[in-house]
This record gives sequence, C-alpha cells and structure tokens, in this order.
Amino acid sequence: MKRNRIALAGFVLMVVLAASGWIHFFGAATEETIGMVIIEDSNGDRIGVEPTSCEVWSRLVELYNSTEEMWIGGVVQVFIFIRPDPNYPWGFRFKPENVTVAENTAEGLQTTIRGISEDVDYWIRLGQAYVFARVVEVHGIEETGDITGPEGYPDGKCNMRDVGLVARNFEGTVPPAPSNCDVTGPTTGVPDGKVDMRDVGLVAGHFGETDP
Repeated sequence: MKRNRIALAGFVLMVVLAASGWIHFFGAATEETIGMVIIEDSNGDRIGVEPTSCEVWSRLVELYNSTEEMWIGGVVQVFIFIRPDPNYPWGFRFKPENVTVAENTAEGLQTTIRGISEDVDYWIRLGQAYVFARVVEVHGIEETGDITGPEGYPDGKCNMRDVGLVARNFEGTVPPAPSNCDVTGPTTGVPDGKVDMRDVGLVAGHFGETDP
C-alpha cells in the first residue's frame, strides 16, 4: 500500500511540474508556518504556537528535547480557529511571524496563557506578551506533509495543494520560497533553508494521507 502511494505521488509530482501554470490556481499560503508546537505554562494551560522562522522552530524543538522552560511569546492577535481544536480555545494566538523564544524579557510583558485570554485587548494594545513555558508536543510538517489548504494553512490532509506548493518552489524562488515548503533537511524535521528533493520527496510520500 505504501509503495503504491509513493508511486502515485511520484506520478502526481510529474503532472504538477508539467502543469505549473495550472498549479498557480491554488495560490501561495498566507500562513507560511513550519509546524506547530504545544507549549504548557506554569498553570498547566496549553496553546499551539506556529512559527514561520526556521531559527525559532529549531529553538522550540531544542526546548522540547531538553524539557527546559523559557519565555515564549510575541505579538498577540485575536484568533478563533475555524476548525474545533483543543490547542486554540483561548481566542488568541501569537502571530506566527513574530514568535520569539527568550531567556529574559521585560517584567511588564510577562503573563500566562489564561491571563492573555482574559484581557486580549490589553495585550494587543501593549504589543507583546510572553509566557514562561515548556514545549510538550512537536507537530512538524514532516509528520504529515500537510503544508497548506483551501484557507492558506494546513487542513489535515496531504493532497495536490501541498504537493503543488512545494514542487512550485523547488530549489527556491525569487522572492524566497515560503518557509512552509522547507520541511526538512539533513537533520530530519529541521529545515535547512532550501527547498530541494528532501522536501519534495517527503511531502509527495505523504500524498493521500489525512490526520487521524
């Protein structure tokens, strides 16, 4: 079954590359996130964090492996997840392109997940917020190959949108390829700054899969 799926994905990839004009129909992802980590603060509350920066993603993965706590946060924005998700029950998220990991931060910017949720407007006006937390789960794109969907962010399945997006950005583009196309590198699960056969092969290998 796996071999058949990979063969089918290879055929799909060839079709995609040959029909790059048709692929344009899908458009680029508006949320170029690399993956999602779940962080847990001192109260035991959890929220999903989805950075666009490879450097920040690597730091979050390191925190997961070390179980170390650090200040994680950034710009707060109102966010109601369209699909029900237990990792987004708070009515906000940290803006993906501004997610930051820091050893120290200004005391006035320190809070908790629940603290932000109870007064989102205040934290939006303040500009930034940070919670002292540890990374308890890592959900990288390399696990599913799901990098985009109809609304510009992962939709729980790997299909032509995902294969098409990574194939269209093979070996980089000008301007640079979306960061969510760089899903892996020599170190599995850690983006290496380029979209090459590792990335295309990984996404194509998950073609047809859906989240459980």
